[in-house]
Amino acid sequence: MNDLQLFRALVAEAGQLLNLTGLAADETGRCSFTLDGRVILNTYWQPKVELPVLFARVAILPEHTNPDIYRSLLDANVLWRGTRGATLSLVSTPEGDQIVLAIHGPFQRLDPTPFADDIRRFYEVATTCASWIDQLEQQTPLQ
Repeated sequence: MNDLQLFRALVAEAGQLLNLTGLAADETGRCSFTLDGRVILNTYWQPKVELPVLFARVAILPEHTNPDIYRSLLDANVLWRGTRGATLSLVSTPEGDQIVLAIHGPFQRLDPTPFADDIRRFYEVATTCASWIDQLEQQTPLQ
C-alpha cells in the first residue's frame, strides 16, 4: 500500500471510531464531514510533504467587520495560543473574508484511535473559534 492508500484506510477506520459509518476519503485523499452539524471538517493527504491536513472554515465575515476580530485572530495565532497548535488564516473569496483553521500532522503516527482523538480535539477548537468569532461579530463595529 502507498501512503495515500494508507491514509484512506486510516480515514475509514477513524470514521468508525467517530460513529461516522461510511466516512471515506476520495481517490485524491479528500473528504468532508461534521461531528454535530456545526462546523464542517475537511481532511486530505498532502503528497508533497506526505502528511495529512485537517481544516475547517469557522466563519465568513460580513463586509463591515469589527476590526477587533482581525486583532483577535492575530493574537490567537501567537504561539498557537487558543488553537492547540492549529493556525487561523484569513482567505478572501467572492463570498467574503473566510476564517479558516488548519493543522497538519503526523497525528499520532497515523494510528486510527489517536487520529480520531485528534479529529475530536480539532473539532472542539474549530467550534470554539466559531463561537468566539460569532461573539465578536455581535459587538458593534467601529465606524
